[in-house]
Amino acid sequence: MLYTATGGGSAGDYNGDGVVKAADYTVWRDHLGAGRYENSG
Repeated sequence: MLYTATGGGSAGDYNGDGVVKAADYTVWRDHLGAGRYENSG
């Protein structure tokens, strides 16, 4: 399942491509505990 962002980013779109998918989980997991993300809402 894919979700497309309609505005200035989407919560969960950690790689900034406008779509929330498995790649976003990978980016999130790699940076877990590092602080706040630009697209985290």
